[in-house]
Amino acid sequence: NELSKDQASMLGPFDAAKKLLNSSEAKNLSLRDRLDMFFVDFGLVGMLVQENYLKTVGGRNDAEVLNRCAYSADLFTVGDIMNARITTDQDWSLLPDVGLTSCVYPAFVTNGFVAFPSFPSFLGKYSTMSRARRLATELQTHLRLTATVDRRNLLTSGYADLLYKRLLKPLRSGSSDAITETVGLLDAYGLRKEHLVEHLTELRVHLGQEDLFKVVDPKVKAAMTREFNSGGHAMRVVLPPSKKRKTDAPAAENPDGMDDDDLAAAEEEGAGEAESDDDVGGAMIKIKGKAKGKAKAKGRAGAASPGPAASPASAGKARGRGKAKPKAK
Repeated sequence: NELSKDQASMLGPFDAAKKLLNSSEAKNLSLRDRLDMFFVDFGLVGMLVQENYLKTVGGRNDAEVLNRCAYSADLFTVGDIMNARITTDQDWSLLPDVGLTSCVYPAFVTNGFVAFPSFPSFLGKYSTMSRARRLATELQTHLRLTATVDRRNLLTSGYADLLYKRLLKPLRSGSSDAITETVGLLDAYGLRKEHLVEHLTELRVHLGQEDLFKVVDPKVKAAMTREFNSGGHAMRVVLPPSKKRKTDAPAAENPDGMDDDDLAAAEEEGAGEAESDDDVGGAMIKIKGKAKGKAKAKGRAGAASPGPAASPASAGKARGRGKAKPKAK
């Protein structure tokens, strides 16, 4: 009962996963047919099997079924290791082995009945995981000068949680020197307010912990923002801007590492440039505004002064007409 080429090409990834997981359909498939089910979409069928294999035996709780589920979980782990090898080393000869260990064999060990496979929840959480990885990388880059913890152990070691509580303890107490103590600790690590609000807080929430910064008094938050906007707290590490950040509007805050004299000079320079038309729309609009200004100036100059080809007689007539107007009055 081998599948023909047309039948295999008409199957979708959900249909292929359903055939592998349902024992009534899988018993008629050979090993070659099962592997063909994996290659219908080798990037999705394996995740569909991993997402739904426990649902096929949901109503059975005996020891044998539990052992089969545990064995399938181990096979998924081996398949993930081999899949990572393909990604890092581009060794695509391992793809059939990945199909056997992470899709075909686990579905053979643990199967039963599923009406329709559910969509892999991993894909729904991938963007959140990628953002958490980026935040952890940026935070570890700033902490590299003062700490030896790496990105992988930043959260699991409890270092980030301890730093988070140390920073929030003065702010939650409401003492008079709370801002000074917290800002001083951030300066010691070369961090800014956004590292407390965005990086440490979001990484904490990502692990299911509570957001403690939202219970801080809004007046304390505002005072902390004003302190950082004063310009006396420079970051030790400056990360290159990403493509998305280049398109964002410029921040209204004082740039890091810019003292009051430089800020005043920049404001005066910006005020001088603001006098020209269409000056806030970027470099292209600035050039366009200057061209318009030159064209208008040329037009006014041409209207005010006679052309070089004007004869003295015509100039005299013009002066005569100018003198005749008062007599008419």
